[in-house]
Amino acid sequence: MNCTIVRQLPNHCVPACLESVAKDSGITSITQEGIVRQFPSVFPNGVLNDLNKSPNLENVVRDLGLADGIYRIQFQGIENLAELHRENEILLM
Repeated sequence: MNCTIVRQLPNHCVPACLESVAKDSGITSITQEGIVRQFPSVFPNGVLNDLNKSPNLENVVRDLGLADGIYRIQFQGIENLAELHRENEILLM
């Protein structure tokens, strides 16, 4: 699968990933800057606030309309990624 490459703003790794996913989903109105403005407690200064593993990140993905359901699957390693992808859409950040 190919994904849209977006130029990451400084310290905006996860917002850049989400912008790319949005573009691939046909949503062009979502930008890194807009994500950070809309969710400042999750992305202070653009950086994912990983205190408590950012439980609010799931809400961000839902609020942006990028997923209906989110399931955490234990990552077993890169060698198992192809098998996992056969039945799931995957977003690794």
